[in-house]
Amino acid sequence: MSDFHLVLSLAERDMLVRMLGNALKQKRVEVHRTEFSRDFRHELEGEESRIQGLLERLSQAVATE
Repeated sequence: MSDFHLVLSLAERDMLVRMLGNALKQKRVEVHRTEFSRDFRHELEGEESRIQGLLERLSQAVATE
């Protein structure tokens, strides 16, 4: 996996945090409602985990500023 750095303004970071927060809420609902396919549910849970990880990393970046 390759890392890269992205420079965001405070307003951009705040908007990204809000968007990811909304996406996480929607993904959790989707995971909760998915019953017909274990594989699909597992894929959704992975997406949920990645969104949560992004939010945590953004929060850590703010804490170190």
